[in-house]
Amino acid sequence: MSKQTFARVIFALYLCLMVYLLFLQQVRLHHIDGLNQYIALIRESRINLRPFESIGIFAENLTGDDPYWARHALVNLVGNVVMFVPAGYLLPRVWAKAHTFGRVCLYILVGLIAVESVQLVTLTGVFDIDDIILNMAGAALGGALGLFRRGKGEKKR
Repeated sequence: MSKQTFARVIFALYLCLMVYLLFLQQVRLHHIDGLNQYIALIRESRINLRPFESIGIFAENLTGDDPYWARHALVNLVGNVVMFVPAGYLLPRVWAKAHTFGRVCLYILVGLIAVESVQLVTLTGVFDIDDIILNMAGAALGGALGLFRRGKGEKKR
């Protein structure tokens, strides 16, 4: 199996895991009587468009007295970064158009906005700009590592 085929298989498995973690794990069934109730449910869902608001709350919880909330904050902050490192690392290996750092970041940003939007519309999560910021940090780290590694001797496609 070639390195590119192996990378594609790993990327496909990674995407399956991400679909489960981002959508299926959090599925809640709602009985919705009509469009007005659906819109009300979306409004009840937390939408955060203020950068660093959620990150600030989690940072405060890290230093708080409650170990449960400190652990929850750590998992959220670190998890949102770490879970997207593979996306940044693998994307240039499976998609020829993602051959520069800027393109890797752009394509992943578009994907993240889509994910947050789908989570909101399907009521499986919230739209939080801070998730996008943390996810992009991980993807950028992975992209930088992957592109650096390719530049240091790994054969380009």
